[in-house]
Amino acid sequence: MNQMKTNQMIILSGFGRGKMILGLTLALASSPSVQAADTLAGKDCLFPAGLATAQWTQFPAAGFSKPVTGIIYSDPGTVRPISGMPLGALDTGCLDLETSGTFGYSSIFNHLTPRGGPLNSPFLGISVGGTTWVLTTGKTKLYDNGRDPIPAPGPDLALEGVRQARRIDYWGHYPVADLEYETEAPVAVSLRAWAPFLPGDADTSNTPAAVFEVHLSNPSNQEQQGTLAFSFPGFAGHASTMKPGGQGSQYSAMVKDFPAPKIVRQPLADGATGVAVTDENWKMGYALGVIGTLPVRSGGALGGEGAAWAGISRQLPGTTADDAGSSLAVDFKLAAGEQKTVRFLLAWHAPEWKGGGSPQSVGPGFTHMYAARFSNAAAVAQFVGREHAALLRRILAWQEEIYNTPTLPGWLADSLINNFSLIAEDSIWAQAKAPLGDWCKSAEGAFAMNESPRACSQMNTLPNSAIGNLPITYFFPQLDRSYVRQFAALQNEKGDIPCVIGNSAWELGAPRAYGYQLVMNGANYMTLLDRHYTVTGDEEFLKEFYPVAKKTCQFSFNLRPEYGPSQIMAMQPEGVGEKISWLGNSTLTEWFEDRVFHGYQVHAGGFRMAAARMMRRWAETMGDTEYMAELDTLLAAGAKAMEDHLWVGDHYLLYNEPETDKKLDVLFTPVFDGQLYAWQHGLPRVFPKERTDAVLTLFKEKLGAISKFGILPTYASPAGKSWSDNAGYLTGNFNYVNQTVYFIAMTYMYEGQKNYGLEMLRKTLELDFCRRGYTWDGVHVASPKADDGERAYGTDYYMRLALWGVPAAMDGAGIKDAMKPGGLVDRVIRAAKAK
Repeated sequence: MNQMKTNQMIILSGFGRGKMILGLTLALASSPSVQAADTLAGKDCLFPAGLATAQWTQFPAAGFSKPVTGIIYSDPGTVRPISGMPLGALDTGCLDLETSGTFGYSSIFNHLTPRGGPLNSPFLGISVGGTTWVLTTGKTKLYDNGRDPIPAPGPDLALEGVRQARRIDYWGHYPVADLEYETEAPVAVSLRAWAPFLPGDADTSNTPAAVFEVHLSNPSNQEQQGTLAFSFPGFAGHASTMKPGGQGSQYSAMVKDFPAPKIVRQPLADGATGVAVTDENWKMGYALGVIGTLPVRSGGALGGEGAAWAGISRQLPGTTADDAGSSLAVDFKLAAGEQKTVRFLLAWHAPEWKGGGSPQSVGPGFTHMYAARFSNAAAVAQFVGREHAALLRRILAWQEEIYNTPTLPGWLADSLINNFSLIAEDSIWAQAKAPLGDWCKSAEGAFAMNESPRACSQMNTLPNSAIGNLPITYFFPQLDRSYVRQFAALQNEKGDIPCVIGNSAWELGAPRAYGYQLVMNGANYMTLLDRHYTVTGDEEFLKEFYPVAKKTCQFSFNLRPEYGPSQIMAMQPEGVGEKISWLGNSTLTEWFEDRVFHGYQVHAGGFRMAAARMMRRWAETMGDTEYMAELDTLLAAGAKAMEDHLWVGDHYLLYNEPETDKKLDVLFTPVFDGQLYAWQHGLPRVFPKERTDAVLTLFKEKLGAISKFGILPTYASPAGKSWSDNAGYLTGNFNYVNQTVYFIAMTYMYEGQKNYGLEMLRKTLELDFCRRGYTWDGVHVASPKADDGERAYGTDYYMRLALWGVPAAMDGAGIKDAMKPGGLVDRVIRAAKAK
């Protein structure tokens, strides 16, 4: 037992077999920022009991040298996360671990859209003294498509002949989920489940596996004997409970039947003791084992059958030819006061996914990058079984770098860590094989992010990427290069870039939606290119992509020639671009896609001005003085148009078309998005300082009181009152877009109002995570009808990865500063690499 004294408080800590947190002194309880807890002598626990729930709390935790900040959810409890934390990483699919002690959504066998599940399957149970406790509270969930109102909870599991957990305390810090079970059993149980996600190490993060470390403690004064069992559903059980073709799965309507199963079972030979299960017809497999040399019994899946769980100490269910489910059991003895750890290992291998988003889709097939490293699930299990201790150390090390950064508030550190979970939910990484073209390089492959697997499933949506792929650039630059290379390969002869790179839900390399959000696409792509160059400083990258960048900007910045060089601040003419049916077949839309914009438009224009500054820097680096002069003319004319046609005394009009007198005079809180990109990329200002100050002051003084949570709505009246014309899903009296609030908060930080920006951000995240339980759901739009943070639309939106821009904004620095030696990103990458 290691004993650490700090600030007059003693925390007995350590990580490993039988060495966990055992006590806290009264001195710890006296600190207002640290949650006190009861002494837990004799219990092998991961975090203390008695912590406040559904709020950020500071506490000591296993594996960390100092207290950390996290949110403990209790089931049953007042706030239950809509979805559990996903176990998975880059291109592996993921398996959600619910706070109720069940498996939820599953995409590990390529049920990507509609996302597989929810399985509602208990997976862990313990039998002692003739009684079995299935370690679940029995709560289930119905499928949530991310568009309609969140459904009510499903029916409770009916597990006859066994007992269940009275309570589960759950702390998710992606990719780790820690669970403390409360039962009447004489043996105490804790679970640490984790997947190998390591920022800066794409290959290891591309390992399709999860480890379930079960910590057993005997707090009694006599020996206890028992059985610990783990159950996993077979392939068919991971299919979606939402019918293909339903809302939220619009690209999966055409499906074919699965072939008949051909199940083959083999014992695991290395890395773990257990079973490898494959379906030779479906070309899928998984391995379920116990790490180490413990005696293990195997059988069929226990599922939701209470009678099967009740008998785990005697026998496990038999297997059948058409059921691929499995279970493992470990018999144990614990002397009085003894503690043991049993590590279950789950590895999976489903090498080919269909562009339609489900295994039975009609459409092109692509090969996961992980299949280049692992020939089957047994090979994955062998690797993880051998490396599990080092992998977990590396995970906790990179997390500790974030938790221990003194400039980061605890709530922000926790949010940044869990923010990575969107990569597990949305990422795909294909090998350079057909049907991908010659542009796809073998080392990079084709990396992509899905916009929203449940609500709007499509790949590499260009505006979403411009908003949200910063952590991909930071931590996985080789994948970022693949990302932008796909768009370059799909650029058309005019210079336009497609808005989406797949004709179906999870397809790559097929351009779609040229002309959609036309006014923004060129600037979106230029932002992606310059972000990579800004962060990496890679001159060869700039030289390679300079021709496509120039062609993109030349097309994009010349969409309204009748306006002359001031067109950089304007929408294209009506009829140019893709017609949008829900906007009356108008072509005039941008990121905020639920209304029509006309003429000079401040939001799109400011963003295009920032992109022009990025392009000018590239032209200067390349010595292209002619194009530099052309861009200078555009920038000067754009600045004049912004002042002459959009400024109205104390704010900007949203749009103004002088020749038709079409204008919209509202306060539009995302107005300075272009300015934010200029700050992040280290470029000169886009909006004049005095105008920016005036508008931000107006927002703060008049709009800050619209919501009781202090969250600025997307739209407000010039008088500072709530405003809505019910134009669409992005409009409402209290309506806001989550990542837009991140941008607004960062804008205040860069403009010298750091505390105000941080407080707005904190309130937004607190509403999302502590009151609504959206921690791992990536909700897009909120508060459609009332001032309550309720989801209006969208789940799993990777645009929310934009949160990783906040640390730089807090320092008033560009995004590249985090990469410098000793910067946050540099420290995280170094910690994740340490063996």
